[in-house]
Amino acid sequence: MLNSIASTGALRMKRMRERRQRGFRCYLLEVSEADIDALVACGFLDRLRRHEPGSVERAITGLLRNLYRL
Repeated sequence: MLNSIASTGALRMKRMRERRQRGFRCYLLEVSEADIDALVACGFLDRLRRHEPGSVERAITGLLRNLYRL
């Protein structure tokens, strides 16, 4: 079991280093229902997927990418 935990931790660290090398960072965000509503209203998030964390994450990514195209 210890090997499994060490392997999981090592894999997590490897992924973090790879993200940093590509210029990415991970942040924990609190997102309100109003924020979710705005993502839906702006077309970044499908209203039927508003409770799916992965969909919300992709919507926020889309919003940020759209912002730096301005």
